[in-house]
Amino acid sequence: MTIGSLVPMLFGDYNSFDIWAVLGGFLGGMAGIWLGVWVSKRFGD
Repeated sequence: MTIGSLVPMLFGDYNSFDIWAVLGGFLGGMAGIWLGVWVSKRFGD
């Protein structure tokens, strides 16, 4: 989630409350949840 909200800064958008930062945080959070589920299914018992 943190990485997703920081991605817009790479493109010059330094407003942390901009819609792109919020959207990036949301997408990063969803990607993190997906990655956690995938890892637990792949390497879990």
